[in-house]
Amino acid sequence: MAETIQISLDEGDNFISFPANSADNFGTILAGSGIKNNILKFIKYHPILGEIPITDSDYIEEGIGYYLYITISGNIIYDSTGEYIVTFESFKSKILKGWNLLATGNNTLILPNWCNVLDANTSLPVTQLDPKKAYWVNYDDCIEPIFTIGSAITAITVISTVLFTYWLLKEFKIVK
Repeated sequence: MAETIQISLDEGDNFISFPANSADNFGTILAGSGIKNNILKFIKYHPILGEIPITDSDYIEEGIGYYLYITISGNIIYDSTGEYIVTFESFKSKILKGWNLLATGNNTLILPNWCNVLDANTSLPVTQLDPKKAYWVNYDDCIEPIFTIGSAITAITVISTVLFTYWLLKEFKIVK
């Protein structure tokens, strides 16, 4: 079901996402929104390649965050070809080594407590992803911790070593 989507933009920096696909490319979407001539920078960010400029012939990518610098406030308005939903598994599958600029679809996504994500506009940590916003996530900050027998033995060994060292220092009156 087609729906008209509106994304509000402030003058200056905007980290946004598109909660639904469109049959139109960005050239058509931006021209129809009346803001195209006021955009100084429009990119997506790739952890290895860095900034990738968005061209008029590019189309919306699901789950990708975008950075847009505009000289006026305005709106991006476009007709969708239907919404898409991003699950945590599909979100996690987009994360590459390094920093990623990602997004959700037309849904709010609740994050597990071990996945650390920053709101791209505020740089503050978030526990949920909301539509129309973009988020920074580092690959290392969103890997599910694995507790194994080996990691438990390592932790016990380190703790034992620290306690034994402290006992020795106290025994030889190096510390009180």
